Amino acid sequence: MKTSPVLFLNTWYPNREDPWLGLFIRKHARALAAFYPVVSLYLKSAPVKKMEFEWEEEYQHLALKAYYPRLAVGVPLIGPIIRALAYPFFGYQAWRKLKKQAGIQSPTKIVLNVTGPLVWLAVFLKLRHQIPLYWLEHWNAFLPKDPRYSGILIRLQAYTVNWFCSGTATVSNLLASGLKKHGLGKNIYCIPNVVDEAFFLDEQSKPSAKNPVRLAHISNFAPFKQADKILEAVARVFKDRQDFLFEFTGLECPAKEALKLRAINLGLYPGKIEFIPTLTENQIPEYLSELSGLVSYSTQESQGVVLLEAWASGLSVVGNPNMGAWELGPEEAKIEANPVDLESLIQAIHQLLDQGSLTDRARISWKMKEEVSADAVGRKFLDWLNV
Repeated sequence: MKTSPVLFLNTWYPNREDPWLGLFIRKHARALAAFYPVVSLYLKSAPVKKMEFEWEEEYQHLALKAYYPRLAVGVPLIGPIIRALAYPFFGYQAWRKLKKQAGIQSPTKIVLNVTGPLVWLAVFLKLRHQIPLYWLEHWNAFLPKDPRYSGILIRLQAYTVNWFCSGTATVSNLLASGLKKHGLGKNIYCIPNVVDEAFFLDEQSKPSAKNPVRLAHISNFAPFKQADKILEAVARVFKDRQDFLFEFTGLECPAKEALKLRAINLGLYPGKIEFIPTLTENQIPEYLSELSGLVSYSTQESQGVVLLEAWASGLSVVGNPNMGAWELGPEEAKIEANPVDLESLIQAIHQLLDQGSLTDRARISWKMKEEVSADAVGRKFLDWLNV
């Protein structure tokens, strides 16, 4: 690369075991790369005998996914120490590989994406090359009442990167407030997740009535998504009206199967409720374009990419202010439901059904394009990093 790039160190990134992990981080990297070169590094233990490397290259973005041998050291105390030391060792080897492939000596800036063990490599490179380190956080664990931010190691990593970083960014103001409550963050800047161009409607598009009316919930069915509560609310709504279908879409997992069994027992599946297999990244825009609305009921989320994609598709959405994406949604496309009040959710679904065909989908989509398109987010990165 002719220009010294920004280095993204990614705790999460799409990989051979999980193509969805950290997909939003790759989109961030590519958004910035449209304006300034970016190299990305992701490190993961895997059932390999020696380090293996996978490369991605698109425009000005070169990404290395490095897999190192999984260490099955079961000795108490010693095992965790060995594994902790192995990560930075293999991380440095991967960085040397990436640096050689990119033809660079050092990056212009370093961006650590999500708190994790790559913080040690980030700090080492900062001190070695005397260049600014920036911290971009996506993780729900910093939100109130999330128990995951409790271990000594994760706290040490967070406070270490906070000490050495020149600036902090989060994907929402909600997450920024969570960091502040932990005494973390420097001059916090908000950079939302990217929505692909395929989701946005043309400014001149005319909204069309959807027949049959289809609502959906899209998620990984983690407990905080409260899909079971959504099923309960939808069952109650069906007692009052029969003018819609409801779909649960997303990760194939035991929680989804349990939800399907409950729907069978309620006499709603198949027929009134359907369970859609996991969609590919390229299938989601068309799927959303065929819906009349989206229902989310998470207790809290740092942002919520699906909400951004739904609004970009011109949909009205049921959700709540405990989801970081809520701050970006157009007011006319937001229907609020209290995440601890089922009656509130039931009324919100009724409202969604009543107003879904009345909203100007093109107008909603255009508003979101100004906030979360790749171009808009890439410019936010330029401003934050000053490159």
